[in-house]
Amino acid sequence: MGALTSSPAAGLRALADLLDRLDAPVTRAGLHEYVGSSAERAAAFAGSIWGSIRWSRDLGLPEVDPVARAFTVHQEVHLDIVYVDEQGHIDHWVTWDFGSAAVWEGPHDDAHYRVTYYSPASSPEGATVMRASLTPVRWPRTRVGGGMRRIVPPQHQFDWTGEGPVVLPEQELVQDAATSGGSLGRRPWAADRDR
Repeated sequence: MGALTSSPAAGLRALADLLDRLDAPVTRAGLHEYVGSSAERAAAFAGSIWGSIRWSRDLGLPEVDPVARAFTVHQEVHLDIVYVDEQGHIDHWVTWDFGSAAVWEGPHDDAHYRVTYYSPASSPEGATVMRASLTPVRWPRTRVGGGMRRIVPPQHQFDWTGEGPVVLPEQELVQDAATSGGSLGRRPWAADRDR
């Protein structure tokens, strides 16, 4: 059960070809146009999951090469299974870890930088969750604000059917405004240090 049902090599060729042509964010219509009448491409992308994270050019690029290393997109499937153990404890949710999606830089536009992510498939047995996070890398100082950077929304949850590709709504990296006293507010130990 996966997107690369024709063969892994054919799926990788189709993905590499698509990435060479990619000059705008992935859309469902764009994938449909790319697949066209090619049975090999249709098999390669059936059930695939696509997403992207964009951010204002004012925030700059992370100081890491490649840029995609600043982001992780983790995939899980939450299965609603009623399980009763020997002590009578009931567990309703089981998480099936799919690992990380492939993440790469681009495509950028005049106002935004962007990374795109891709997973070949999921499972129809539960709710698929794609969770995006930042890795601990340096970013340039900006005039946008001195606060924390975060991805909004941090995750997408949906029911995966395996029918055609899934293109998720674009996520955005934002930087919060700095607050006085930092995010922890007044630090009681600071008064002791000044004595």
